[in-house]
Amino acid sequence: MVNSCSLIARLILAFLLFSFASGMALNPDFQQYHKFSELSRSLKQLVKEHPQLATMESIGKTAAGTDIWMVKIDNKHTGDELQKPGICIVANIEGNHLAGSELAIFAIDYLLSQAAESDSVARLLDKCVFYIIPRANPDAAEIMFGKVRFEQICNFTPVDDDFDGRSDEDGPEDLNGDGYITLMRVPDSSGTLIPDQTDPRLQRAADAAKGERGIFRIETEGIDNDGDGKINEDPPGGVNINRNFPEQYAEYGAAAGQYMCSEPETRALLHFIAAHKNINMMLIYGLHDNLVNSQQANANPKQMTEEEPSRGRRQSRRRQPVTTRMAKDITYFKQISEHYKKLTTIEAKSDGLKADGALHQWAYFQQGIWALAAKTWWQPEMKAEATPADSGKNKSAPEDSINNRKGKPARAKKKAEKKEIDELAAERAWLKWSDDARAGEGFSAWQPYEHPDLGRVEIGGFKPFFQTNPPADKLAELGESHARFALYLAGLLPRVKIASAGVEKKGEGIYLITAEIANTGYLPTVPEIANRTDAVSPTRVTLELMSGKIIAGEKHHFIRYIEGSGRRQKVQWLINAKKGTDLKLELVSPRAGSDVKSLKLN
Repeated sequence: MVNSCSLIARLILAFLLFSFASGMALNPDFQQYHKFSELSRSLKQLVKEHPQLATMESIGKTAAGTDIWMVKIDNKHTGDELQKPGICIVANIEGNHLAGSELAIFAIDYLLSQAAESDSVARLLDKCVFYIIPRANPDAAEIMFGKVRFEQICNFTPVDDDFDGRSDEDGPEDLNGDGYITLMRVPDSSGTLIPDQTDPRLQRAADAAKGERGIFRIETEGIDNDGDGKINEDPPGGVNINRNFPEQYAEYGAAAGQYMCSEPETRALLHFIAAHKNINMMLIYGLHDNLVNSQQANANPKQMTEEEPSRGRRQSRRRQPVTTRMAKDITYFKQISEHYKKLTTIEAKSDGLKADGALHQWAYFQQGIWALAAKTWWQPEMKAEATPADSGKNKSAPEDSINNRKGKPARAKKKAEKKEIDELAAERAWLKWSDDARAGEGFSAWQPYEHPDLGRVEIGGFKPFFQTNPPADKLAELGESHARFALYLAGLLPRVKIASAGVEKKGEGIYLITAEIANTGYLPTVPEIANRTDAVSPTRVTLELMSGKIIAGEKHHFIRYIEGSGRRQKVQWLINAKKGTDLKLELVSPRAGSDVKSLKLN
């Protein structure tokens, strides 16, 4: 009996091992990060389990031939997807932001499971469509799962960074064999850095005014592969996809690409969005943020939608470029931002990352899409203790006497010291979090190493991905809050309908047709910026007459902007037709849905 039970247990274990080895693991594990093969299997399994709502396709390939997957969540039994307002989620557009990719997979799983369990969610998903692209930069993301880890934001398009006629010939090496590319402290008499006095694991700029002299410089771990006297100046790749879009594109900018839209990943996203005019909103998980911070949520008071005639002479009115959000849009962005912070409990200050050529900038300013950028995870709140920069150890600098001769008060000195402390406050906080909450796993202690070119150096520093991505055990919690936010966004989408339609007889064979068009969603049919760019076709109301003719009014009425929360706009036609004639009113809004109503002349 014991042998029989043991045999059964071994058979079950063998089956489970075979299932995993053959890619049969069912649902994604939200306690780990997924390499591309695992991500692909998880997406295919989710789609297989929910065929009534989910489909999956490749929207393009990288230069290496890797698929860029897109999962569509749409109830095809409730109408054409292109006539429903859409939300597009794009994640992992920067190669090192793996957290966004995991949150996107979580959103797919969450939306599909909620649709099966909740009637209200199912009804909501009947009226809109989600397009979710979990990994927009799959080749660079795979570095996280390699034998040697280093943060690769860019794709792997070959770039001649040092202009020597060769590309990617001088990248980093894992010299100490710890599996990470970190930093090297290189002794240098002309260096500008010294160890920080509060925590020698950090380094700061030497202050010549205090008599300090730099003793080393920082290099990325590696050697001089091409013998040009520089280390790691031409690493593998590449182009930062999120700097390659045609909005405020930084021509000749670092990692911006040879020209805008030069990358296959960029073009795949552009072509997909262009082919789906129903996309009303985008949510981009990456290194940028405009949800927690409101640095762009201010209208420029001098911003003008058209150039005014000057000197009393009538001139052609020319449109000027818009670089800040339009005034009407700001209220909506702020409302969405407040709800995001409430759901995620994220409160942080801006990191000042420039958004030149970023996807969310292009989507809003050129395509008239509500574009939201979410960093998804910020530095944990652990305030580091700090002491004044110079606690009397550096006696060579006659700082007090200099201050006294110049008549500077003591508070000026304290202010300068505080400023210096603030420059390293973020790194100290990261170290404290690594030490106290993560058992020191985020930092490699500085260790001596005999470098073949530089002699004795120290190798160490923060480990790759530690400051960019949360620990894997935090993914489910973050995924839950961000998936709920995505569902909240779906509830905001504009939705148009023919709220009322009537016929009034004005004379023999003469009728007045009146229709009221309502937007029952929270958001207007389009952002105000869309009217500026003309990127979105207006809402169209069409009167179809089976016989007779229109006396007054156009067959097609176009409405550029309908505010949400039940606001209505009236359209009318005066027609000449016989009693009993059938009429049809057709309403089509590219990003807010459609409706049809039939009438009969009585």
